[in-house]
Amino acid sequence: MRLPAPPYFSDSRIELETRPIELRSDRPAELRTSQGARWAQAVLTGIVLGAAMALMGFWLDSMG
Repeated sequence: MRLPAPPYFSDSRIELETRPIELRSDRPAELRTSQGARWAQAVLTGIVLGAAMALMGFWLDSMG
């Protein structure tokens, strides 16, 4: 990281905090998926696995 030009205690920190976010273009497009899509996939996987475990538990309980 480069140091800002003197004076070092200027408004450079404010500029860093308020500049727009730039997307990194060095990553492939398939890796730039949003976190929301990954979060939804993780939640859906948890629901499916939980339902499968509940069905197996019900099946095992009904056997004995």
